[in-house]
Amino acid sequence: MIDPSAHVKVRGLNDDEIRAENRRCGLTLSPDEWRGLADRIGRDPTLPEAFLMDVSLSEHCSYKSSRPLLKKHLPPLASHVVLGPGEDAGIVSLGDWAGEEHVLVLAHESHNHPSQVLPVEGAATGIGGIVRDVYCMGSDVLGVLDPLRFGDPNGPHGAHVSAIARGVVQGIAEYGNALGVPNLGGDVYFDEGFDDNCLVNVVAFGVMRRSRIIRSRVPDAARKEPFALVLVGKPTDSTGLGGASFASQILDEEEAAQNRGSVQVHDPFLKRVLVEATKEIWKRIEAEDIPIGCKDLGAGGLGGASSELVLAGGFGAEIDLDKVPMGEPGLLPHQVLCGETQERFVWAVPERWVDEFCAVFNRDYELSKVYPNARAAVIGRVIEERVYRCKWNGEVVVELSHAILEDSPIAERQIAERTDPAPVRDPEAPGNSAAAWQAWAEELLARPNRASRAPIYRGYDQEVQGHAYLRPGEADAGVLRPLSGESLGLAISVDGNPDYGRLDPYWGGALSVFEAARNVVATGAVPIAITDCLNFGNPEIPVALGDMASALEGMRDACVAIGSPDHSDEPLPIVSGNVSLYNQSSRGRAIAPSPIVACFGTLRDYSKALTQRLRAPGSELWMLGARARHWGRPGVEKGGRVPSLPLAEQTAQLRAAMAAIERGLVLSAHDISDGGLLSALFEMAVREDGPEGHGVEIDLATSTARSISTDPTYTGQSPAEAAPLAPHELLLSETPGFVFESPPGSSDAWTELAAEFEVQLVSLGKVTADPNLIVKMGGAEIARLDLAGLHRSWSLGLAPIFLAETAGSPASTGPEGGAR
Repeated sequence: MIDPSAHVKVRGLNDDEIRAENRRCGLTLSPDEWRGLADRIGRDPTLPEAFLMDVSLSEHCSYKSSRPLLKKHLPPLASHVVLGPGEDAGIVSLGDWAGEEHVLVLAHESHNHPSQVLPVEGAATGIGGIVRDVYCMGSDVLGVLDPLRFGDPNGPHGAHVSAIARGVVQGIAEYGNALGVPNLGGDVYFDEGFDDNCLVNVVAFGVMRRSRIIRSRVPDAARKEPFALVLVGKPTDSTGLGGASFASQILDEEEAAQNRGSVQVHDPFLKRVLVEATKEIWKRIEAEDIPIGCKDLGAGGLGGASSELVLAGGFGAEIDLDKVPMGEPGLLPHQVLCGETQERFVWAVPERWVDEFCAVFNRDYELSKVYPNARAAVIGRVIEERVYRCKWNGEVVVELSHAILEDSPIAERQIAERTDPAPVRDPEAPGNSAAAWQAWAEELLARPNRASRAPIYRGYDQEVQGHAYLRPGEADAGVLRPLSGESLGLAISVDGNPDYGRLDPYWGGALSVFEAARNVVATGAVPIAITDCLNFGNPEIPVALGDMASALEGMRDACVAIGSPDHSDEPLPIVSGNVSLYNQSSRGRAIAPSPIVACFGTLRDYSKALTQRLRAPGSELWMLGARARHWGRPGVEKGGRVPSLPLAEQTAQLRAAMAAIERGLVLSAHDISDGGLLSALFEMAVREDGPEGHGVEIDLATSTARSISTDPTYTGQSPAEAAPLAPHELLLSETPGFVFESPPGSSDAWTELAAEFEVQLVSLGKVTADPNLIVKMGGAEIARLDLAGLHRSWSLGLAPIFLAETAGSPASTGPEGGAR
């Protein structure tokens, strides 16, 4: 029997009394949600049940605000998708390599709120959580990516913003480097909208044989033989309790100290040994054909993971909470059940194999010598009765039916479109002198959103495991060789410009997909799948939820337009993702709508991957996509004009680019996006450590868009806006496109290609041996920009943020807010 004294009082209370009970117990659901739960189970919940359901029904876990939008707008899956959303990671087929089908395993998550209150720990545990999602599918992790968003380092909260940024980067480096997982890509934006809510999105991926996939569910074999539930890893402690609920609330600065207790503590050294032991398990289950299921412990801890593991397989569970290994005395049942201690997995293992399974972790790899009381322990069993039952010292403290656990009510939310138009501003022109042009370009390239990212990625290990072929800063996307002895190449990129989301959420969503795809295509790869993280404000505000709906619509339309490899009638699939809402502070400031997309593409031969670096003086420069009146920052400080190029035109660009590369017309390539042509050409002409002896000479006279589209989705140009652009506007236009370096004498081939794909093509200029960026208009030189001077400003742009002292920053505080 359930002890009634352990119940959380719900029934018969008014709203204020239920809120008081929430505060007393540390719970977060609304009074109506608690009443609905009590009605469904026919009694008041016990404290452990209340914590479990508080997590399960949180926005973070239940998607109660976003589920209807995801169902309405997400595109259908393509035929090469093996597992889509619903598992810990998505999986797509890579085809046959080394005589067997291989698959790509993809996971994408966020750790935003924790990183705002404890940057080092929040970011590190974000990496720790995302790699577990890939490991539990049976795949090693080949790499991670880290799209980051921080506040304005030059604004009124600049010191705090910079300290958070440093802490986040430190946490990512500490965890990934120690674990031995390379960081192979990412992006970063700075914007005052993130002053109170940084975004730390994380992506992890792996490649494995399809035959080795492990599902996040109890296997059907459990109907024929008994299965045990085995908890493996770090002993449970009191850290991270309520983490999922914390991620589902508005951030309140006054509760920062309290919220730090919701942030988990990372241990990459234990994880490394745990992973090696897990790889041994993979070998044995394959050799002995052992049916098994695995799930990582993230949101909701043991309760969340174990209930999902059995529910997904159609089973129930009976768990003895007092058998869970503990890292501190005095833990209560709800803490053991829902604490989010890191570095743990729960496995469904045939009872006949439990002793051998546990011996791998406890005897062969001696987890307890890496961390006290870390081990594999049998904590329960799988049952056919569809009920989730937990005991504490023999007494039942949780008993919830599948119907209760699976019943996740949709939150009734209102959706509204924006009525306030985004500001429209055009970039200011430089003066006429050579010095004025040089100063103008140097200032633009030194801004945080255009400066070199080397101060961030320089601290990340990219060489560990030996798979990297093209690294951050060398190409538009990272490229790796995932299979030893095979020619397969994998290209990866993440993108999502908050300027565009603020200007128009639809185009913010669409352009995040296209920009990520362009980066992958620029290396010579073919996009095969994307993942996403949808970062938005408070869903209880109709316009915020409307922004998300618009962004999802844009993403869907982009995926449909791009299509799937070998099946153009199928959309580019979204195989994994995450929704992060309530990115709003108690002061009422919300982030810019921020859909962030990771795109993955394949090359048949990684050695043919293209960099963005110019190859040889005398080469021709061609531009795909003429310039129009489109720019965000750094073209202007605030406002702008979203690059609303019709989706059909952007798709034609992608296909033309892939064809040009396949036909051998391209020596190097760079997409045109943030910072326009100025940034693209500059980045092609320099390396991280300085100019490499190449320069560029271009003529802008033919680079203006020659027509106004009649496509109904094209909102970018009125006749007045289609007037000729000034030289500085042509350089800053962010109209989507590519710059290609091509061998001399390629004109006829390019002209044929442009006609074949019906794309706008511009003969832009040539590569020179003069280390300058020379800009002409109709043959007349208007600017000669010294690349060494530009590089100096660009390379130092982020130095005040990431090379500053960190003493006294939020990054230097531990879980209790004290010195580390």
